[in-house]
Amino acid sequence: MITQKRRSLLFSYVRWQRYYEAGVYSAHIVAQLTEIFTMRDGPALLVWLCGSSIPYDTMAFSFSSDDIRRITETLGGEPQTSGDETSVRLTNPASRQSLTVNIHNDVELGKDHRGALVVAQTQHGYFELHDCVGFMVFEPDEVIFISTNGESISSIVVGRQCTCSMFVNIRREILTTDFTRLDPRVLMSAMQLSLTEEILPQ
Repeated sequence: MITQKRRSLLFSYVRWQRYYEAGVYSAHIVAQLTEIFTMRDGPALLVWLCGSSIPYDTMAFSFSSDDIRRITETLGGEPQTSGDETSVRLTNPASRQSLTVNIHNDVELGKDHRGALVVAQTQHGYFELHDCVGFMVFEPDEVIFISTNGESISSIVVGRQCTCSMFVNIRREILTTDFTRLDPRVLMSAMQLSLTEEILPQ
């Protein structure tokens, strides 16, 4: 039986494997990988996964409890969790702005496809990022959520001060292009999303 705990550990292994191949390491993923070995059937589970023909992209990303902790600590909100959903509400008295971030795991996003969904609600709009494949903490107080289909990237960027930006269908190639050669009108997205290059699936 694939329990929620085991599913989370399997996702962590797949993410670790992707990062390993890219030469990028994540302490919390390595910690979760270590946890697999402490399971009674953990080594057998890894042997099965390593020898499996299941492609990585069929294993949807899932936010772990440690991921949620890092996100909420960065944003400064108090998480409200119910099942596979976590909600964080932020307020900024100085600007009188508010922001609610909802993080959902294991959502049906289409026929035979499930994945993570990130929703940001502000006083000015409602934004959804389907099939989130990862996130990055951008110090001191922002979190960048990423979705990609390989050639293009979409992102929601939220901040402790109730800031919210969305970038959609940004071609991945511009992230590594010399910024001095880019059209000034795409510089903002290129500079913001270039920070995430190290966490993107190869």
